[in-house]
Amino acid sequence: MRRYHQLIGLTVLLGLPLSAACVPGGSDDGGLSTYTTGDGDGDPAETGSDDGECGDGVVQPGEDCDLGSQNSESGQCTPACTIAACGDGYVYEGFEECDDQNASNTDDCVQGCKLATCGDGFTHEGVETCDDGNDDPADGCNSMCLTGECGDGVLQAGEQCDDGNMDTSDGCPACQVAFCGDGYVQAGVEACDDGNDQTNDGCISPMCVPATCGDGYLWEGMEECDDGNLSDADACPNSCVPGFCGDGFKWVGMEECDDGNKIEDDSCDTSCIAAKDHVFLTSADGDPGFHRYSIRDNMWATVASPPTTTNSHITNDGVSVFLMGKNNTIYEYDPVDDSWSDFGVGPGNQTAGAMGLFRWFPDGFYYLKDGTSTVYVRRNGQWSSFDLDGTGSSAGTYDADTRELYIRTYSQLGFQVIDTTNDTVVRTIVDDTDVEEKNRNGSFVGGYFYSRTWYGPFQRFDGVTGAKTAMNGHPISSNTGTDTDFTTGKIYVSGYSFDGTVLQVYDPVNDMMTTLAASPNAIWQSTITVMRH
Repeated sequence: MRRYHQLIGLTVLLGLPLSAACVPGGSDDGGLSTYTTGDGDGDPAETGSDDGECGDGVVQPGEDCDLGSQNSESGQCTPACTIAACGDGYVYEGFEECDDQNASNTDDCVQGCKLATCGDGFTHEGVETCDDGNDDPADGCNSMCLTGECGDGVLQAGEQCDDGNMDTSDGCPACQVAFCGDGYVQAGVEACDDGNDQTNDGCISPMCVPATCGDGYLWEGMEECDDGNLSDADACPNSCVPGFCGDGFKWVGMEECDDGNKIEDDSCDTSCIAAKDHVFLTSADGDPGFHRYSIRDNMWATVASPPTTTNSHITNDGVSVFLMGKNNTIYEYDPVDDSWSDFGVGPGNQTAGAMGLFRWFPDGFYYLKDGTSTVYVRRNGQWSSFDLDGTGSSAGTYDADTRELYIRTYSQLGFQVIDTTNDTVVRTIVDDTDVEEKNRNGSFVGGYFYSRTWYGPFQRFDGVTGAKTAMNGHPISSNTGTDTDFTTGKIYVSGYSFDGTVLQVYDPVNDMMTTLAASPNAIWQSTITVMRH
């Protein structure tokens, strides 16, 4: 604090150096006595003594005042005979609050001999961190003379909010309004916050949710694709690795199957093409049930039943199985998905009665009701018809190599051959041996047509000349159905329910029958179709 003097009671002390002195036994008012010349012995030439001292009531040279016994630390004239002034170390009562005899404004007593207070404009060391001389709490120095800071509950310059705490998980972290990307996880609102607005890292902006496969954002270094869904059936399955054959996910429209390995000879090959080494079985007499036999495993499985039953043979194109329903609707079975769907309409209400030949060929389907001569053919979704030379049966084979359809004659061993390029009968082989109808035998393979009577062994006919040879191959069951496996050149034989639906395979080359795994029972007449890869 600068030393400066406040002249107190100036009117009383103004003439002290010239005319006022302490007079013994002076006035009884206790105030300042009038200065008189001499020393009291009547000698007017004498003046005040140089031997006087402060407090003797006489203002000596070098003294501002001297009130004698009335000099006081709290009065107008100090014990040092100086006029009371701020900075003299004496607290002048009624005029000063303090006086610490220094010029510092950082201690308890500041300029003007005032006690230090918050708001006086002086920073009290050790007590205040600031003092800007006002009570504005928002200017950086609050009303408690503390420097404004985030979390003090006072909105300071540069702050968007201040909720009086240092919690960074609420709506006002670091005194800024919370937002996704601020680097603080807002409780109940955000699951993560990595302090950026990127969508290619582990925390997705602007939602602040952890990156996951299927969120539609490509997580760099972690995902190779992300199409925004959890489907395992598209180009980017739930692994977020582009689909490929062998990943265990069937890519719809691109793969028939995917068993998660690169084994060639299992049910799904290394090109993700489903193995179709199966025989499918159902009743051709209008009873439910649908079954699949694995040629590789010699095992049966019951699969999805068709929407309706059939009175015809079933057939396949190497990919799907087709069934002519009793309701005149063609149904398609997908072995991979184990599901049925409508394929198209049949030729008419004749499909409601037993029994019918139903055969796929590359241009469509052939249908013939057992014991009739009109053959229906479906091309480009449209049905047309032509007539045989005589009545035909429900048994027959389409030969892809010659593009010919073989149909056994109704109730006989003989057969007719149709050129499927123009729907004309090109050969008729006559053999009137009675087979007893509803016998579904009649398969062509290797240039020969094989058929049998109700109980007898196979008879082999040359497909062109009709030359007949009795064979030793003798199916266990009577009234059997057959279908050709063109991959091996063998004929699969299904039985009649009275004998149990025994499944056998006939090897024409070695003239040998082999009984296979016990099959489910197809009520009454059975029908089979052999599907190969």
